[in-house]
Amino acid sequence: MKSSYIFILFFSFIFMASCVKDDSTHDLETLNQIEINDTTATGVILQFDTLTIVPEIEQSIPVPEDELLYAWTLRAEDGYGDLVFLDSSRNLHKPIGVLPGDYTVTYRVTVKSTGVMFMKLFPLKVINRFSLGWLLLEDNSGTGDISIVLPNDTVVNHIYSELNPGEPLNMPLKEIGITDTYAGKYINIFSENQGIRLDYDVLLKDSEMKDWFWEAPTNLHPEKFTRLSSSLANIINNGLLHIYVAGGFPGDVKYMNALPFPGGKGADYALAPFIGIGPGPYDGKTSYTGLYYDTKTKGFLYLTGASLIPQFQFFNAPTASGAFNMNEIGKELLSMDLAYKANMYNNVFKDENGELFLYQVELANSEPATLMQNITAVNPSLKGATMFASSVLLPQVYCVKGQNIYLYEIPSNTSTPILSIAAGETVTKLKINSTSMQVATWDGAHGHFYIYDIDAYGKLSLSKEFSGFGKIVDFVYKG
Repeated sequence: MKSSYIFILFFSFIFMASCVKDDSTHDLETLNQIEINDTTATGVILQFDTLTIVPEIEQSIPVPEDELLYAWTLRAEDGYGDLVFLDSSRNLHKPIGVLPGDYTVTYRVTVKSTGVMFMKLFPLKVINRFSLGWLLLEDNSGTGDISIVLPNDTVVNHIYSELNPGEPLNMPLKEIGITDTYAGKYINIFSENQGIRLDYDVLLKDSEMKDWFWEAPTNLHPEKFTRLSSSLANIINNGLLHIYVAGGFPGDVKYMNALPFPGGKGADYALAPFIGIGPGPYDGKTSYTGLYYDTKTKGFLYLTGASLIPQFQFFNAPTASGAFNMNEIGKELLSMDLAYKANMYNNVFKDENGELFLYQVELANSEPATLMQNITAVNPSLKGATMFASSVLLPQVYCVKGQNIYLYEIPSNTSTPILSIAAGETVTKLKINSTSMQVATWDGAHGHFYIYDIDAYGKLSLSKEFSGFGKIVDFVYKG
């Protein structure tokens, strides 16, 4: 009985409410209705480009535009991630620095007097701006950062700090490089006592060097990283070599403890910060998978990768065709560069008198010691050269001494100055690919980046010049 009474009472209230006059439609008609239209917005933009939208606003009861409030926000299309406030102006003109992906830009117009808000949505795809270009690792007055020179010659500065706020690079900086692993490509950055890995596509910090080892070394002092093959990578840390082997087996892949030096010396060695890459460990040619130089014994040694247990080995005594004893060099290694033949390396040494020597090693040969000659005996002007880069097309080496770059011809053992650096600038880094030379310089206040074309004879002609950087420590092409 009680439940029936409640049911009748409920419907009585509904009937009475339906008899009350509805003024809501009249109230809405007196409000200022705003319609937002636009033909200016783009649906696609490059990361860090400026997005401009100039919408049209139509009002049913017009009020001055300073009586309206505006808000532009951006959020990932899937609804995840933070809401990014862009601007509070009527029109939008704002650089978009979010990660590549699909987003929605929301435009809100609010009438101050009533608080009523009107809204329009703009779909936006942000494209990776940094898929191609030269990455320049810089020291900006003690703060590390990265700039990029894009293929259209646009320069974007401070991209590391913009994309990784709160993750400063350790100083001093040493090297930037790219590695291709089973898990994908990564960008590695080494400083004096630390290393980090960046996601290749979006340049976000992915991990730190201490996490790359099964058991991290007590002293983190990275000096050189190289991938020897699709399954074998190595890193020189504090003079010792660490290896990781990847392949068709499950589980994490990390660097092992330092390889022991042959002859029962254990960790009593100190490798120079150079690594040469030999033929793959399973190609049936030679077992010289990697080339290294020990600064204590002052001799070369190699890594054999013919099994899942890589090992250091001494080279055999030279044969009749050998140009020198690989194990007995006795000099300071200044440079190890890939030469004009696959698996051949030009190694420039300095003796105690400052004389320069070229030792050429061809790892595809069973007898790797190919050529040895005294450079400065007949090219005294090269004595004191500090930086070297080998051509990968011709038997030539470019040498930096002071303001000059010399071209050293290996077959004739002669050299010629071919380029003078601008007054007040010093070379901080020199690299070569097949058709161009890249030179970074420092004038005491600004860094400069030059690209020179190389002709069929090794001569240089300036192609491009960029300025306004910090001190460029290293660079690599991302492509």
